[in-house]
Amino acid sequence: MLDGTKIYITNGSIADDLLVVARTDGEPGRLRGLSVLLVDGETPGLTRSPMRKVGMRAADLGELHFDGCVVEADRLVGEENTGFRECLTVLSQGRIFGGALACGLGRAALDATISHAMTREQFGAPLAALQAVRFNVADMAARLAAARTLVYRAAAALAGGHPYETDASIAKLVASECATWMAERAMHLHGAAGFMVDSPVQRYYRDCKILEYGEGTNEVQREMIFEALVAGYRP
Repeated sequence: MLDGTKIYITNGSIADDLLVVARTDGEPGRLRGLSVLLVDGETPGLTRSPMRKVGMRAADLGELHFDGCVVEADRLVGEENTGFRECLTVLSQGRIFGGALACGLGRAALDATISHAMTREQFGAPLAALQAVRFNVADMAARLAAARTLVYRAAAALAGGHPYETDASIAKLVASECATWMAERAMHLHGAAGFMVDSPVQRYYRDCKILEYGEGTNEVQREMIFEALVAGYRP
């Protein structure tokens, strides 16, 4: 029987089935004794509601409340009381996905900025005639290329069956912060035009920040990277 509440769940209010990590043994607060359960979205006692977000509005985010939800034993995913270890694997792989998503946002911000700089005229010349603008765009491209390389490296390690967890943390950390910086630069270089709701760069600006939180905050990534270095990892 499930009781409890969880917020910030991707597709939480619309999913047909939910993967729920619940305590099945031990005391609250301990990492051992957690199990993964597959719960039907129509289970009696389960209530769900959508949550409003600043960005990433195409992706649903929901709040879940479990009140005496009966879940049969055959709905156990994996082994009992090993849910935390199983979730770590999902989170590590998700960091590579998050890094790739960040690179996509960064590329969109870069493309929009190049187009604007080449077509927007100020003082009788396009913005791209200004060295300050050209240098900003060049920096955007350089940072994006570096972030994308890190994401590719982590993805290649995963695909090749090699240790990838620390590479995934590095890729997610660098790519997400790169996307945030690039979106801000894109907004800045667009000026007032970028602040309008019909501008694509305002959406990139709203969408990117969540990538620094998802799959473990960037502060968590920094902790794990440091621990890996102490244990012998070398980039």
